[in-house]
Amino acid sequence: MVETEEQLRAIYGYPKGRAAIKTLEKLDKHSRRFIGHSSFLLLSTYNEVGQVDSSPRGGMPGFIQISDNDEVIIPDYKGNNRLDTLINILQTGKLGCLFLVSGVGVMLRVNGTAFVTDSLDYINLFASSEEKPRTAVVLRVEELFFHCSKAILRAKLWLPPIAKHKDLFPSIGTIIAKQLDEVGKPTSE
Repeated sequence: MVETEEQLRAIYGYPKGRAAIKTLEKLDKHSRRFIGHSSFLLLSTYNEVGQVDSSPRGGMPGFIQISDNDEVIIPDYKGNNRLDTLINILQTGKLGCLFLVSGVGVMLRVNGTAFVTDSLDYINLFASSEEKPRTAVVLRVEELFFHCSKAILRAKLWLPPIAKHKDLFPSIGTIIAKQLDEVGKPTSE
């Protein structure tokens, strides 16, 4: 079992060249453009006792806004009302994001402090969308960098599907009902 950073470094070594120095502390023109074209991102948070969460967000390119003072503003629309990500942000004020642009072989990682707001100053940034968000997550960037394409290439993410994955699984409603039935939880909402 690997238990220390020293053990990991013995296996992997240290980053070299640009990989070692590519972290930026604020948005630049390339990261702003990438976020502006992103239609999908993953939000990573943790709560006050260290439990972690990853949650997807998506929309048409341009659904994420960037303020004049470099805040990344992510709309939060009605969903399943679990609110795991939002509650975690309330508790810790930390957020990590991984932005993807369809067909592009790199990803953008952005980390920083965050807060949740229902202020109309933020909500009205999304006035042109079909639905107004209930709240917005505002990320103040502390670090960012672009990831290379290796994970996307290995997953063949942007290639046509190898198999018809949709046929492998029942609907999400069926899956959840069966999971809850198997552990003896009531299935009514």
